Amino acid sequence: MVYCLSAAPTVLWGDDAELQRIAITGEARAIGQSSAASHLLWQAVAMGFVRSTTRLPVDAAGLVTLGSSIAGALALVPIEASAGQIAVRAGFSLRSSDVAGVVAALAFGLSHTFWLLASRPDAYTIQTLLLATSLWVMLRAGFSARLILWWVAGLATVSLAMTNHVMILASVPGLAVLGMAGVRVRVGRTISTGIVGGTVLLGVVVSASILGFPAFQAVSTLLR
Repeated sequence: MVYCLSAAPTVLWGDDAELQRIAITGEARAIGQSSAASHLLWQAVAMGFVRSTTRLPVDAAGLVTLGSSIAGALALVPIEASAGQIAVRAGFSLRSSDVAGVVAALAFGLSHTFWLLASRPDAYTIQTLLLATSLWVMLRAGFSARLILWWVAGLATVSLAMTNHVMILASVPGLAVLGMAGVRVRVGRTISTGIVGGTVLLGVVVSASILGFPAFQAVSTLLR
């Protein structure tokens, strides 16, 4: 509610206006450092949201911003859940963990930086939603009997985030460590498996970006 009430109501300027134009017209990006391959997931979600909410008493540019605000609000859910999970791991009671989760979500959600992102048309609220979801999934994976299932879910959210921005790759090592936190395995085998797996994943991503697969065009843009 806070994000929606404080969101920019209409057309902005600079990159914000460019993102609004893309979501409304579907045309390729024309200014800035990014290309038409930038933020593919955000483009798809924003365009779909604008087209499906035309009856709301907000102009088209404002609808783009509203979509960013909603994504920002949704991101606070896995942030709260992740903070609570971390508190449980630290030995706090469930009630204390719930309080920790709420405090963390409020502190993050009302911080100047994230509030600003959620009040403008921005691709990073969706990115935060996916990163926070990946964090929660891998926290659960570390102490779950269904390790493989949670890892698959984590891989899915990370892959989805890659179609929005490759910055998610910087979080992969930390997410992997969290996902193995409660698993007893041989250290040497874990390291070798991680190196091989990481090399294969990197090779697939780079090859796919060079070949021009749509889901990896953002990587190709970064490599230019």
